Amino acid sequence: MRTTPAFTWGKRLTSCRERITNVVPLTSIKIVLVAWQIVTQFSSVLNVVYPGVYERFLSVLNVVNFNLGFILSVSCIVDSNFYGCRFFATICPLVVFGAQAVTYTVSKSRNRHSPAGMQAAKSKHLSITLFIMFVVYSSVPFNIFQTFVCERLDTGMDYLRADYSLTCYTGVHKAMMVYAGLMIFVYPVGIPAFYAWWLLFIRHYLVKVGAPNNFLERVPELDHLQPMRDLWAPYKPHRYYFEVVECGHRIALTGLAAFLLPNSAAQAAIEVVLAAIFVAVSDVLSPFVDPFDAWLYRIGGWITCFSMYLALVDVSDEDNQSQAVFAKVLIAAHAGMVAVIVVQAVL
Repeated sequence: MRTTPAFTWGKRLTSCRERITNVVPLTSIKIVLVAWQIVTQFSSVLNVVYPGVYERFLSVLNVVNFNLGFILSVSCIVDSNFYGCRFFATICPLVVFGAQAVTYTVSKSRNRHSPAGMQAAKSKHLSITLFIMFVVYSSVPFNIFQTFVCERLDTGMDYLRADYSLTCYTGVHKAMMVYAGLMIFVYPVGIPAFYAWWLLFIRHYLVKVGAPNNFLERVPELDHLQPMRDLWAPYKPHRYYFEVVECGHRIALTGLAAFLLPNSAAQAAIEVVLAAIFVAVSDVLSPFVDPFDAWLYRIGGWITCFSMYLALVDVSDEDNQSQAVFAKVLIAAHAGMVAVIVVQAVL
């Protein structure tokens, strides 16, 4: 039987993914990216003044938020305020998903006489969709929630805390709040709901068959689940749902933080407690198959706690030597996470 181009391309993608996975621990990279997203977004929520070196370090890490609206504005492609940037940030992923649907329909039509080609097209599109969902899940909901956060200044006027050039409760702001409310159901609610639906669909096989990393080999008729394996493969079979828990972790420490007693020490204190709770939940559930991933997740959790604690105690009034020590400890901890990935890859 002649191999279709789509099927050949699908096999190449699968082979490339396997080679990368054998060298680079992708789950570990995801854990580090999530920790960096939480830390950088939290500093924006509280408008924290960290020690200079650490502040510059976080500004470099901010690239992991993949904020397309901000990138378009800064690059002068568009000249926009908060509303424009947030519109681009929420619409662009939807445009990509729409393009995915179109290309999948075309691929499906071209390979209608080749089941293998259709499966390859489906696998490729699902893999890309899952990757996009992971990338935008922290940054886009964070931007959405900021639409609702206003601050009253000494003038008696309410301004949008994310952009003080915009006043709240005007016609435009109310329209943007309605839009943001709709986007909540698309991103903060919709993505984990999609994950939960997919995981519930295959939970019987995950729990019954056992080891998640090879159950597709033992149940060949479920090979169509391969593109979504990143949702469950890093976790033990009876913890197949942990990706949904992780979505709650990311939202609680980023987007929802904006609503917790803003501009107060209590806001940072609550976030420190929440970060510690999620570390404890991870230790109790012990979801990861790989011990390296478990340790890396724990390190990332405590780095998050420590960064939030610094926001609470406000070290900006300390002398330069104290600030340098704080900065070096935190940067060393971040570097430690990268070192764990390197060690894991070597071993």
